[in-house]
Amino acid sequence: MRAVSPLLPAGMPPFPVMPSPSQGEVSLAGVMGAIRRRKRLIWGVLLLINGLTAVTALVLKPQYTATATVMIDPANFQSHDAAGGGRYAGGQEIDPSLFPTQINLLKSTPLAESVITTLGLAGDEELRPSVPLLTRLRGWMLEWPVTAAIVEVLPAPAAEAPRSAAQAAVPKFLDRLGVSQQRESRMISVSYRSGDPALAATVANTLVQQYIDGQVASKLTSIERAQRLASDRLAEAQRSLQEAEIAASAYMLANGLPRPGSNSAPDAQQPASLRRELAAAQGERAAREGRLAQLREMMERGANLLSLPEVGSSVTIQNLQQQAAALRAQEAQAAAIYGPNHPERLQVTAQRESIAARINEEVQVIVRGIQDEVGRARLREQQLAQALRQSNDLYVASESASIRLNELTRVVDTRSTAYRAILARLAELEEQRDAVQPQAAVIAEATVPQGRNSPRLLTIFLMGLGASLLLSLSAAALAEHLDSSLRGAGDVERALGVPSLALVPRVKRGWRREEPHHHVLARPCSPFTEAVRALGLGVRQAARPKSAKVLLVTSSAPGEGKTTLAISIAALEARTGRTAILVDLDLRSSSVVERLHLRRQAGVVEYVRGEAALDEIVQPVAGQERLHVISVREQVADPAAILSSPRMEELVSVLRQQYELIVLDVPPALGVADAQIVGQLADAALFVARWGVTTEATASNGLAVLERAGVNVVGCALTQVDPRQQALYGYHDTGSSSGVRARYLLR
Repeated sequence: MRAVSPLLPAGMPPFPVMPSPSQGEVSLAGVMGAIRRRKRLIWGVLLLINGLTAVTALVLKPQYTATATVMIDPANFQSHDAAGGGRYAGGQEIDPSLFPTQINLLKSTPLAESVITTLGLAGDEELRPSVPLLTRLRGWMLEWPVTAAIVEVLPAPAAEAPRSAAQAAVPKFLDRLGVSQQRESRMISVSYRSGDPALAATVANTLVQQYIDGQVASKLTSIERAQRLASDRLAEAQRSLQEAEIAASAYMLANGLPRPGSNSAPDAQQPASLRRELAAAQGERAAREGRLAQLREMMERGANLLSLPEVGSSVTIQNLQQQAAALRAQEAQAAAIYGPNHPERLQVTAQRESIAARINEEVQVIVRGIQDEVGRARLREQQLAQALRQSNDLYVASESASIRLNELTRVVDTRSTAYRAILARLAELEEQRDAVQPQAAVIAEATVPQGRNSPRLLTIFLMGLGASLLLSLSAAALAEHLDSSLRGAGDVERALGVPSLALVPRVKRGWRREEPHHHVLARPCSPFTEAVRALGLGVRQAARPKSAKVLLVTSSAPGEGKTTLAISIAALEARTGRTAILVDLDLRSSSVVERLHLRRQAGVVEYVRGEAALDEIVQPVAGQERLHVISVREQVADPAAILSSPRMEELVSVLRQQYELIVLDVPPALGVADAQIVGQLADAALFVARWGVTTEATASNGLAVLERAGVNVVGCALTQVDPRQQALYGYHDTGSSSGVRARYLLR
């Protein structure tokens, strides 16, 4: 997108880009304008949807719904832990899954099949199973010889499992059945929908009754099954109890055991007492052995044994130590007085050594005493260990027999308890059988409905109306969103980047089928003529300071009104007193001759080939002396070769000298190169787009082709503008005041 055209002449101020109404904010006026613009689409969708709704409502078969009401009694159900469940009046707790379970039972397949069989509904038209689409399509194809061969080659669909007529009718039966809990109550509503009101009531009542009967039968069956199982278990328990009592009595007699719980059982405290004495003896023996080991270790390394408590506490050793101390004092005194060999000194020394020897003997006596104590401790330990083993053996033998007897006694007690429990269960089941009550009761039977339940015509019509309004407005909004056509000067300048020179209104041809260019001659003040006049003025102003003597008129695609506009420009120029010539260069699909009611004669092709002179190809237009035309007589295989030849350039040069305006009508720019070639010979080019039809992308692509070829495109003209529709789109360049403007011009 370009804001300013690069093709504007030097010195010409850039034109302002006008905003498109579609680019503005959404407003009420814009919405109403969009509705008015798309009213045909909106009305079409409204009529289509409402018509389909009316046909559907009239075709649908009336349906009647009958409803029966059932009350569930939680007291007749087995109690459960209702933590987290609801409470009913009276504070009775119920299992929260109770009502969903009963609803599923009422909608269960077995119950539905039973009702269908009871009432003979298997062949009812309403419950007839529908044939799958693929199966029906296969059947239709088999009826035709051409398609039957193809179907036979294809693999056949997998066969369904065989079902009875009642089973096949169950799905549609369940579709017509409605079961729901009435809020905040113990009531369940059971309804059935059918085209026959009496059948609807019969089905609802039958289903409810079979549901209640099934509950009672199910309870009785369960109780009878439980009684048979309990009777079998009672006989087995009695036989087992007798066997256990016989085994316990025989074991007591065989082992001479008293009855469990008597006082003749062995003393269980004796082994424990012996174990304590043994532990004490083991500790004492270990202590004495440790002391003995310490004495021996000190004796081996020659340590002084007098520091030991056993030695130090001996009175004899203490006396001998005192004597030894006195002798050491005498020996020291003698050593100070006498020599080493003095008899008195030697005598004292001998006495001291004798005392030391006696001390050593006393120590050895103490050591031997400790050894004897260790031996006695070991003997005591052995005696206690032997006594403990004998006591344990005796106790274990007695205890094992008692344990076995206790086991047999417990078996007897257990089997006796089980026997009594089964007896109580049989009594309970008998009471339950006598007191069986249904878990539900019919509160209100279904009656034959007087009015149909569906289809509700008013609801269907209202829904259809709402849907049609929504769809029609959505379709209008989608059409507005997808509409990218050029509709105003702002769209042209914004999307193409070239000035919008004129909006040429659409001309109604009337009963005389007049061509639009006739308005230029017959109605010089009409909006169409004024638009063409403004277009010529805009071209001349946009081409300044150069002249626009040779004007090329083209478009991006066929059917956009370029030929009509080219004829009108040339006709208006001739009417103002200037000489003008229209050169038809559309060598593929020429239409100028037919529109001006001229005869086909030699034209551009013949001139370029040298087969005709200039005066032989120029035709005057009847009623317009200053307007001439060069037409096309026949199509050519290679138009580009004709248009790019030097003779073509020579023709334009000659015409420049003879005419004041030369209008070149060339083919559309997209798809062919004719416009690019002829554009090199023109002073200016006018790009034509059809209002409301040509899209921005198409016009932009066509204009880009001309720009790449260096063609001087001075502006764009929108043709076939509908003033009223233009006003609805919110454009104020024309249309919003079309009525006032037309009255002013024709005044």
